[in-house]
Amino acid sequence: MMFGAAFYRSRNINPQGAKAAPAAPAAPQEEPSTQMQQATLQPKAPPQHQVSQQPTPQQAQAPTNTAPVDVRKLEATVAEAQRDLKDLRSRLDATQERVKELGGSLTAFSQQVAAIKPEIVHAKKMSDEELDAFMKGLASQPGRVLTVGATWCPHCNAMVNSLQHIGGGVRTTMLYADRDGTRSPDPRVVAKLGTLEGYPTTYETTGSGFRPIGIGRMDATAINSKLTK
Repeated sequence: MMFGAAFYRSRNINPQGAKAAPAAPAAPQEEPSTQMQQATLQPKAPPQHQVSQQPTPQQAQAPTNTAPVDVRKLEATVAEAQRDLKDLRSRLDATQERVKELGGSLTAFSQQVAAIKPEIVHAKKMSDEELDAFMKGLASQPGRVLTVGATWCPHCNAMVNSLQHIGGGVRTTMLYADRDGTRSPDPRVVAKLGTLEGYPTTYETTGSGFRPIGIGRMDATAINSKLTK
């Protein structure tokens, strides 16, 4: 009697008459969580770093070919620099000397300007002792020009400009001898001058006193013509 393949399989029978061996049990499947834990616990291999093949800054800057040093040429360059430095020092010394000369000239010019600018003095602001010392000192310097006037006199005020333009390094003084409340001159000034005939009166100092050279307004040319040469 013939049986189908399904019959033999259902009874685990080999069609050739031998009974088939029982199938091996399937391996138990690991839980997913167990697989993840094992993957986490396994150490990771460290990352492989590639070694840079680029040269270091010292290697990059290192000369590949050094030319030989010309010692004679180097010595010549140094000698030329030393000559230039010496020449520069000489020019600096000359410049400093020139500055000193200009400074001296400027000082002399300033003194000349100070001599040309008239000295303005008010007798009423001076004590007897101060006025006496001033007049004596003025008279002892020969070649000076003194104009005596009053602050209210227009011709006297114009004389300041004339005195300023006398030139020649002549020192000049404008002495205002008027007193408050009166047109009369300060008697102390008159006593020192010896005479005062009006405003303005101009004098030349002689070294021992005052010599009158003009009365009234005078320009610089007129004053110079009256001075002792």
